[in-house]
Amino acid sequence: MIERIQTTVFPGEGKAAAQAICSGLAAGQLSRDGVGEDLAELQAALIQSNDPELMNQYVDTFNNTAAGQADCNIRITDPRNTKRDLY
Repeated sequence: MIERIQTTVFPGEGKAAAQAICSGLAAGQLSRDGVGEDLAELQAALIQSNDPELMNQYVDTFNNTAAGQADCNIRITDPRNTKRDLY
C-alpha cells in the first residue's frame, strides 16, 4: 500500500510515512491542510481494508513516530476507535 500526499508518494508503512510527512512539513514542501485531507483519505482506506490489526499497527506506528519528531504535531485518529488514540 502507498499513499499519495499532495504530489509526493509515501511508503505504506506508518513509520516511514510519518517521517516523510514531518520532513516535508518542516521543509515547507507540504501544507498542513493538504496533509490533513490526505490523512482523512488514508483513514477511509484503512477502514476499507477491514483488517483491524493492520489498521492499529499503522495508526500506532505513524502516531508514535510523528510524536517523536520535533515540531511535528500531526496524528491519525484511530478510524474505528479499536484502540486508544496515541499521541
